[in-house]
Amino acid sequence: MAVPVPDVDVVVAEAVTAAGERFGAAVHLRRPAARRVAQLLHRGPYGGEGPSLDALSRFVAAQGLVPDGPHTEVYLTDPGVTAPRDNRTVLRVTVLRVTVLRVTVRRVTVRGRTG
Repeated sequence: MAVPVPDVDVVVAEAVTAAGERFGAAVHLRRPAARRVAQLLHRGPYGGEGPSLDALSRFVAAQGLVPDGPHTEVYLTDPGVTAPRDNRTVLRVTVLRVTVLRVTVRRVTVRGRTG
């Protein structure tokens, strides 16, 4: 028995339209290019994100990566109905792998001259 699979583009378009109607403002669908990211889930008040961001920075460095811009936040809970201690926020930063190139320069003598 085949299970019908909805057209993803139609489902997304309907969700974007519904969001625009709900918020009373234009909602635009963006499809950014894929990027490598490091992220973690912070639990608690927004003002307590400092230690979580520090942990994220240490993780990025330990993996031999470097941040490629400021961090972003994805709010998973509604602060209007959620107690600050119960807030959940994804802290995310795009990262790049850095390759160190080591070059050794030696003096070479060519036809009686040193260069």
